[in-house]
Amino acid sequence: LLAEGFGASLPWLGDGSFSLVANLTAGPQGMAAESFELVAGTLRAGGALAMTHGARPRLSGRIAAERLPLPLPPLRGAEPLGLDILSGFEAELALEAARIEAGGAVLEAASAMLRLAEGRLSLDRMRARIAGGTLDGTLGMEVAAGTAPRLALELRLADATLAGPLLGLPYDVSAGRGALAGSLTAAGHSPAALLGTLSGRLTASLRDGVLTGLDLRAAAAAAALPDPLDAEARARGALLAGATAFERLELDMMLEAGRLRLTSGQLAGEGGVTAAISGSADLARGALDLRIGARPAPEAPEFGLRVTGPAGAPRTLPETSDWARWRAETQP
Repeated sequence: LLAEGFGASLPWLGDGSFSLVANLTAGPQGMAAESFELVAGTLRAGGALAMTHGARPRLSGRIAAERLPLPLPPLRGAEPLGLDILSGFEAELALEAARIEAGGAVLEAASAMLRLAEGRLSLDRMRARIAGGTLDGTLGMEVAAGTAPRLALELRLADATLAGPLLGLPYDVSAGRGALAGSLTAAGHSPAALLGTLSGRLTASLRDGVLTGLDLRAAAAAAALPDPLDAEARARGALLAGATAFERLELDMMLEAGRLRLTSGQLAGEGGVTAAISGSADLARGALDLRIGARPAPEAPEFGLRVTGPAGAPRTLPETSDWARWRAETQP
């Protein structure tokens, strides 16, 4: 109905019926819906709203959604998000949603308090469940005339379970349970501008998981083979394929102007395998420059894998020359 009658493009709502049932009252000061129920495709919501007139119209009340599909703009899209319009309104809304679907992610039992005044928006007491874990945080935004919108986000995710690939990349974490915490800021009118100015810090801790793309345990086992040439060839092969089960993976990351830098990365794998992860990622361009290094024996030099280039199809280079030289010198 909306698409045909008004030319609206709302594919994210999905197919289905449209209905709005509301008890409306209006007067000189504004209008109010003491209760309303809205169905639009897959969207199901209700609550109570009031709009008062003034220099800045003010919206207040409560919105509770049974199912709330949310569209996400392209990550690197250059189209303005239209956030400037927020400076002309004020609001105070209690928000709840039994289920939010956004970009493949599903949040359950979500709630937050939204406040908007004088170009400052805040989402306080944000809480939700995602992947079996608990998510909480705050989101702040400043929209002032003549300047780019500025965002600030604080988030904490605890006890979440990863049941599939996290990023969909050739080298990825495909299982695990753990936590994430971060403090981020960004400024810009479009998703690309926000991503290019993203700054702050993230920490992640995972346990009992799987790192896909390389097999560090097989590489360490290959390094112990008696034939040095065979040992190096098998170790290089293990660094280019397979999976590494880990007991613990800890990452500490800093972001500045859309560039992520690993300040610390440690992996403790099964069978006593350990590895250090270092490098950076250009989020705005989708490019990687990462290195995973492991010691096959305490006295041996590291061998490792360097991953560079586009995140979707990176170049990989096994680094075994230092280890092979040490092997040739110490174990003729």
